[in-house]
Amino acid sequence: MGLEGKKLTSFVATLVTWLIGVVWMLPLMGIIMASIRPYTEIVGGWWRFDSLHLTLDNYWNGWNHENFPLSIGIGNSFIVAIPSTAIPLVVGSLAAYGFARFRFPGRDYLFLIVVFFFAVPLQSIAIPVFRILDTIHLLDKHLGLILVHSS
Repeated sequence: MGLEGKKLTSFVATLVTWLIGVVWMLPLMGIIMASIRPYTEIVGGWWRFDSLHLTLDNYWNGWNHENFPLSIGIGNSFIVAIPSTAIPLVVGSLAAYGFARFRFPGRDYLFLIVVFFFAVPLQSIAIPVFRILDTIHLLDKHLGLILVHSS
């Protein structure tokens, strides 16, 4: 294959890649357009541009929704996610240091038990965890969710 053939093949490959990329992005463009246009304009389809009034009201209404405000949901996510990330990092780092640095009786067996518990499916312990959280009154509380995510 000559130089012209390689250039043509490269051009066709680039063109096909761009077409696939554009088709792949269409749903995302539709979501974005539907989020920044009033409901009355997107009922007929987001691709119609005969009347285009861009607005951020949908974001404001979602952030301050009277029943399910996103602001509270995002705040709850931070309240749970930050400790649920920090606690396992600290505990895991300390445990890894202890396992790597020190020799003690039963170390290998303890390590095997920890690895074994990683293999237990979470679905099989869901009901016992639910009952434990219910017993200690941590259902529907941030602390209960943090403990579950951390363990």
